[in-house]
Amino acid sequence: MLPATLFESAFNSSPFGHYLLSPTPDAIILAVNDAFLKASSRTREELVGVSLFQAFPANPDDPDDTGEADLRASLDKVRATGLPDTLPAVRYPIPVVLPNGQTVFEERFWTSTSTPIFGPGGELVCISHSNSDVTAQVRSEAAVRESEKRFRALTNATAEVIYRMSPDWTQLRHLEGRGFLKDTADTNRFWLEEYIPPEDHGRLHQAIARAIRDGSVFELEHRVRRADGSFGWTQSRAVPMVDASGAIYEWIGAASDITERKAAEEKLREADRRKDEFLA
Repeated sequence: MLPATLFESAFNSSPFGHYLLSPTPDAIILAVNDAFLKASSRTREELVGVSLFQAFPANPDDPDDTGEADLRASLDKVRATGLPDTLPAVRYPIPVVLPNGQTVFEERFWTSTSTPIFGPGGELVCISHSNSDVTAQVRSEAAVRESEKRFRALTNATAEVIYRMSPDWTQLRHLEGRGFLKDTADTNRFWLEEYIPPEDHGRLHQAIARAIRDGSVFELEHRVRRADGSFGWTQSRAVPMVDASGAIYEWIGAASDITERKAAEEKLREADRRKDEFLA
């Protein structure tokens, strides 16, 4: 049989926060490991023997602080069912004392699992509570959602065609045609044949290769197949999106309908040609 000191060592050296709670509604902290002490900026003397909800109370000035209520409900469920219960990414601000002595609540997000521990006779001895501070992850995901929200607002506010391309331009990932081009909601590997007339393939490939090679903005005026099947002209411009290492992971582009401008330019050229023929 393994010695008790081994279990104690595993408990204290775990990279995740752990503490043992009394199987009572006040949830007295019986033991706490080093990882949780570090995450909460507390000492063992401050926590052991104290109710979990006294050590980490809800913020009375924050009506959205439901962390304590969520945790109480989870522990109630464990006691009632005798089964583990998990809370995913719960907002649970914790009180922090500033250098000037003022106590403020610092916003934190935690994932946690509460597991009942039974004695030899089947009685509930304590509840093992493990948690992990996922504040950075939650904020990162929120930032991504906000960025996507802004991008969506931008695309909705513009009349230009918006598209997304794979790093090597072999896949059109998304295109909002704005009635000028046909929409593409799913990945399209055959976008070149579908949208670009064959005579313009060479020019397009050259411009794409140059932009990929230099990591520069792609910009080109070229013909396209419009939503009604006819051919028009567009001015397309795409910027590379790069990761922390500088590698391109996507291109975001916008294209303007310049068909009328091209038609007007052709009329001017035709008029100039006729004038030259007349003068000749």
